[in-house]
Amino acid sequence: MRSFEYPAIRQSLRLRGGELLLDVGTGGGSALYYLILTGSVRRRSNLLVGVDLNVSALKSGVSLKNGDDIQFIAAAAEAIPFRRGVFHRIVCSSALEHFTDDEKGLAEISETLDDKGILVLTTDSYKWMELGDIQAKHAKIASVRHYYSPSLLQNLAERCGLILDGPPKYLHKSTIARFFIKLGVRYCYRGFLYQLSSVVGVISTRMLGLLAEEDTGFTLLILARRIKVSKSAQGSS
Repeated sequence: MRSFEYPAIRQSLRLRGGELLLDVGTGGGSALYYLILTGSVRRRSNLLVGVDLNVSALKSGVSLKNGDDIQFIAAAAEAIPFRRGVFHRIVCSSALEHFTDDEKGLAEISETLDDKGILVLTTDSYKWMELGDIQAKHAKIASVRHYYSPSLLQNLAERCGLILDGPPKYLHKSTIARFFIKLGVRYCYRGFLYQLSSVVGVISTRMLGLLAEEDTGFTLLILARRIKVSKSAQGSS
């Protein structure tokens, strides 16, 4: 699933030299490492920060650093330890659905974003709810608390001081992607059979997925900015 998600994030990020990038819910920093390997960020030009509550995951990211300028910090999304408006770009890749308080966490992300900054966020959609037992197993093994429709995600973003650059987009939309996603959940994302099915799934989805696209998908992507508040409005509040 990340093989489709990360390229979509990369295309939306539009990071320039000298800008600061924050990855909220970074885990072991796989999204940041992908951006480095694909040349989307420059180690000496961009400050890269990954925030996550899972200390074990952060340690695995640190062990892979090999000199990359990524600062890993243990913190909750609901309490990001940086001053307001400091980051030019923020990535939140398949993490919002895990937040204990998704509205508080997204509001904190919004506050940490620069006035001209961009947030690129992906999260689980309600498409999972159609899978019945598979959805219940996915929620359990992946610790998912929330699933989102486009309208629900847009309303949440607006309540958190964000405005979307266009409607939410679906990823993983084809029927063949649906098949391999279900297979991954059945294997609990572990073991040789899962790894084999992942390789076959990526190749076949890229080759055949466009022939069977659906109207919805298993992951939503939004591109958002902070809602600008006029000085007059600030003074009257």
